[in-house]
Amino acid sequence: MVTDASQVNVVISVHFIPQLALAGDFARISYFCVADTARGRGIGAYMA
Repeated sequence: MVTDASQVNVVISVHFIPQLALAGDFARISYFCVADTARGRGIGAYMA
């Protein structure tokens, strides 16, 4: 797990899309970027 709180390691862009025909909203992840220095350290599994 990545525990370095002194820098940004992940940027995520999420859009919530309201649905008229269904209960609730859909969420779409448009971007998920991990810093080069944080790759391979399990941050993707931690975020999921």
